[in-house]
Amino acid sequence: MSRPGWSWRRRTGAALLPGEEWEAPTVLVHRDGAGEVRGLVAYTVDGKWSDRVTDATLTVNDLVATIAQARRALWAHLLSVDWVRRIEVPDAAPDDPLPLLLRDPRAVRPLPHPADCLWLRLLDLPAALTARTCPPGLRMALRVADPAGHVDGVWLLRTGVDGSATVTPDGGPADLALDAAALAALHLGGEQASRLVAAGLATELTPGAARRADTLFRTTAEPWCPDHF
Repeated sequence: MSRPGWSWRRRTGAALLPGEEWEAPTVLVHRDGAGEVRGLVAYTVDGKWSDRVTDATLTVNDLVATIAQARRALWAHLLSVDWVRRIEVPDAAPDDPLPLLLRDPRAVRPLPHPADCLWLRLLDLPAALTARTCPPGLRMALRVADPAGHVDGVWLLRTGVDGSATVTPDGGPADLALDAAALAALHLGGEQASRLVAAGLATELTPGAARRADTLFRTTAEPWCPDHF
């Protein structure tokens, strides 16, 4: 995802909504050896004290990184800020490696009612699936139920040796049956076909189909959208 100009203006206080208050955050960027920006973090500290003891909360407004080294370095900075009792990250990635960076991983606690800010509705299945890089040498026929008709039918997916995929309508038997919502969850990479089958949200029509679908749709990172809409 990209952020339009108005989004950056709101994040930098250049444009505010009526009645909206602005507190300028501390902003840091991480650059690689070539000077390219690989990550940024923006945060505020409320500076609260209680009985002469700091009770300050550091709130992370934005933390994005394109490489793991940048993410580790930004977290190292946040964890080194003085006079801070707790750090809150309202829009943390679900698989952020932060707990692994701490001596006590249990110090990380999820906030109540996290907002994932992410929803997907597949309208063009060949375009969506061929945009992915897939494991080579796989063949999967999906029977998709879509009341709106956008991706309804049986679709045959084949992957080449280079990981490219072809998707075509097919009239033959299917390996896995599921509806459009379940397929969207698989496409994002946040769900497994084997779990969908166990929950009754998908049906394995040929042995091993769910396991092959797990391999096909697996991603290295969980789906995450840091921007509200």
